[in-house]
Amino acid sequence: GVGPKTASKWLAEHGGTVEGVIAAAPTLKPDRFREAVVVHADRLRLNLRLTTLNLGLPPVKPEWRTPQPEELFRLLDGYEMRGTAAEARRRYAGLAAPAAPVAPPPAAQQGELF
Repeated sequence: GVGPKTASKWLAEHGGTVEGVIAAAPTLKPDRFREAVVVHADRLRLNLRLTTLNLGLPPVKPEWRTPQPEELFRLLDGYEMRGTAAEARRRYAGLAAPAAPVAPPPAAQQGELF
């Protein structure tokens, strides 16, 4: 794929727009990317659309509420985001509800294996 340096160079050379780069595809350097830009022009346009902020939307006022770290932990655990969950637990350790005490297992009786 095209790296950030090449993409920046192309944008600077061709009007700062994806459409400018697509229009200049036959002259792009290095040559090996010329066909890829033409073939994937629709994908380039879609990627631009998906990553462009829609400034026409009304602003949304955030709803402030008390942090709920336990809810965050459940969400991160549910998505198996172990590293992020561990970092969140470290960061929000003081805000999390204390863990419920764990009752010791009942004592084993004679004749039980476990």
